[in-house]
Amino acid sequence: MKLCLALAALSYIAVANAQQLYRTIQLVPDGSDRNISVANAINNAGQALGYFISSAGQADLFLWQNGAFTIIAGPNGANITGNASALNSFGVVGGSLNGNTPFTWQNNVFRYLPATVGRFSAAEVYGINDQGVAVGIYTDGSTQSTQATLWQNSAVTPTPLQGYVCDPASGSNCTTWAYGINNNGQIIIDRATPVEGGAYNLYDKAVVLQGSTATDLGVLPGGNSTFARAINNLGQVVGGSGFCCSSNTSKHAFVWMNGNMIDLTPSLAAGQYSEALGISQGGGFIVGQAAGNGYPLFGTAVLFSGNSMVDLNTLLATPLADPLQAATAVNDSGQITALLISLSSHLPSAYLLDPLPLTPTGSNVSGAIADPTTGQTDGSLTFATVTQAGCSTILSTTPDPSAPVGFELSGGSGNTYYYNIQTSATYSGTLTVCLNTAGLTLDPPAPPALYHFENGQWNDVTTSVTATQVCGQVTSLSPFAITRKVILASMNVVNNINLSGGGETQVRILGKPNFNAVNSINTSSLTFGHTGTEQSLIACSPSQNAAGTTDLLCRFDTVKANFQAGDIYGRLRGRTTTAPALDVRSFAPITIKP
Repeated sequence: MKLCLALAALSYIAVANAQQLYRTIQLVPDGSDRNISVANAINNAGQALGYFISSAGQADLFLWQNGAFTIIAGPNGANITGNASALNSFGVVGGSLNGNTPFTWQNNVFRYLPATVGRFSAAEVYGINDQGVAVGIYTDGSTQSTQATLWQNSAVTPTPLQGYVCDPASGSNCTTWAYGINNNGQIIIDRATPVEGGAYNLYDKAVVLQGSTATDLGVLPGGNSTFARAINNLGQVVGGSGFCCSSNTSKHAFVWMNGNMIDLTPSLAAGQYSEALGISQGGGFIVGQAAGNGYPLFGTAVLFSGNSMVDLNTLLATPLADPLQAATAVNDSGQITALLISLSSHLPSAYLLDPLPLTPTGSNVSGAIADPTTGQTDGSLTFATVTQAGCSTILSTTPDPSAPVGFELSGGSGNTYYYNIQTSATYSGTLTVCLNTAGLTLDPPAPPALYHFENGQWNDVTTSVTATQVCGQVTSLSPFAITRKVILASMNVVNNINLSGGGETQVRILGKPNFNAVNSINTSSLTFGHTGTEQSLIACSPSQNAAGTTDLLCRFDTVKANFQAGDIYGRLRGRTTTAPALDVRSFAPITIKP
């Protein structure tokens, strides 16, 4: 299925369609008290990796897929506390317990990784490829220096990588971190060396290490440092480059490949910065964060597009109460893990952004209508012409408040289903709307009909009905309803209503060229009054009108109609003489006589 993400290649920089929409999924179990959650990675199988913490302080690592959570447990199913940010295509997880004991996990099989020979103090896994080779850091227990390291498998002592990427003269003063490894064995490593005054020049020119060869990523023009955050199987690296350890601390997101570094946000204003945190394996999507002047507290999550970026909060089908502050990872399907930090409590929450189905450009094109909450496809829209691709959404709703007072399509709960349909596509001409009817209950059973609310009234737009769908043709989108086929009759209340005097109320049901009121309505079924269900009928008879067509003139008992002071509409219900019988509904203004 095509997703609502239209991408083109500009060199090797992804270009996003700003009309795309995402549904949001909060990554916490339903009904749980986990009030803190973070997601660090997502693979092409749609598995998202992270952790959550309950209000009582209970921490759990999790792997999420298709709405289901798997808790990552230790040996013999024991609860573990720690962090996990490494995830490969096969669901192999890498992380650390309590920040000092490295491990891998797959399908409920937990393995400790061996510690470094010598003065090992702590170790963490940050990346793992599909061959199971893991990278991360270990800390020297004597010097407390942090060094990049590699685990070929769970049974072999890890290999320190310090010597491949640091100047031998710097010795233990060179600090390194290995943050990712791809299936070609390329490893991204950040470095830090002391500068004047003893401070560290953090992220000083990150490198890509392959075998024993380290390639310096360089810096963007005018910068003095670079940090790398992710690498994909094409060898593309993303991160941030800018200034460190001075009054100018700005940085720009970049993508690097084959010796070329490209600034993803060259037009950032003074006092703003950006960083790329994730790139899909196929290179089609790059995500991260923008912050600084003009951005919300804690920044905003972004999708990089060409040499600019799109605020992901503007692409949410259902806006969140607070903005997403960072997008941490993305897969080839365009699914994104993101972080929201509450502006009131400052607690983090993990979200997954799932792209909705795409309606492409062209003539006579069809696109799915998806529920932005569940992602379920509930029908389709067929457009005469689409000039800008986009997504179409549908939400169940209550009757539109702009509908005429007292109006209803059919009586009883469960008989009418209301929907709000919208699209972010740019279109012209007619639209054919088809909505799924499987699972809808119409009581008593009757053929469903599709109604569209436009120009202040409900109109039957049904063009076809099958066992599973009802379709109609319109030129605009606004509230829709599915109900039993209803005859929307026109009527006039002839006389004023005297609440104290009783008597009769005359109602003229208007005949039209396409509606024979006399022959079409089962007069014995008619009810009329305050709610429309009052058994108040006296009699009906034909009555010719000025247009030459025949109306049905009916007399109702005013007392039995049970009108109330303040009523402004009279309501009528009935059934047709056809088989199967259809509902007849109408309303008209009334005047209550003082």
